Amino acid sequence: MFAFVFAACSLATLVAATPVTRQYSQPGCPWNGTPEVPDTFKLQAVYKSNPVITKQLALATEGSTAPGTTAWVATAESIFTPIIGADFTMLHGGLLAHAPNGDLTAEALPVPQLNGWLNFTVNDPHSTTYPAEAYCELFNTGAGGAPIPLELAVNNGDADNFFLCSRHASEQWIVVYNVGQASSVDAGYDFNTCQAVTLQILPNDSN
Repeated sequence: MFAFVFAACSLATLVAATPVTRQYSQPGCPWNGTPEVPDTFKLQAVYKSNPVITKQLALATEGSTAPGTTAWVATAESIFTPIIGADFTMLHGGLLAHAPNGDLTAEALPVPQLNGWLNFTVNDPHSTTYPAEAYCELFNTGAGGAPIPLELAVNNGDADNFFLCSRHASEQWIVVYNVGQASSVDAGYDFNTCQAVTLQILPNDSN
């Protein structure tokens, strides 16, 4: 009887100690993805045509940092207005961006299926609104068990249709999901400049 109780307690302890951040828990996130990334990370775009070329990403606005302002993901080097945030977390598939001084946060908005900017709404850290549950972190291993860099995915686990494009209204290079030539002018970017990228997740504790 004692052995049975000991075994049951040991099993319970093992289950309780198992990390949950890699567990599938949301429809739309594939088997090799998770909607939970509570520790802060950075995002970088990696050019598919030349993976040596990478660009750190951050949130940009037209210049305002007031709550309610719309922000979007762009290359940090092309942002000449205040950067809203370059550190991110993910909770229940919702992407959050955090300002370095902790005064602001920003919640991701839904991403359209065509010409989708990765838009956010700027808020104070005590906001009771919640980000759209549209994102996943993908993880996997390659041949021989070598780890593949973590990738950001959107809209049911799609990590293959992100692009960096030149924005018409400024010199910013913005991230666009699933570009479309016919409507790119209305969407505010130059289709001819778009380059296919993957969005890698870089945990801050690995830097």
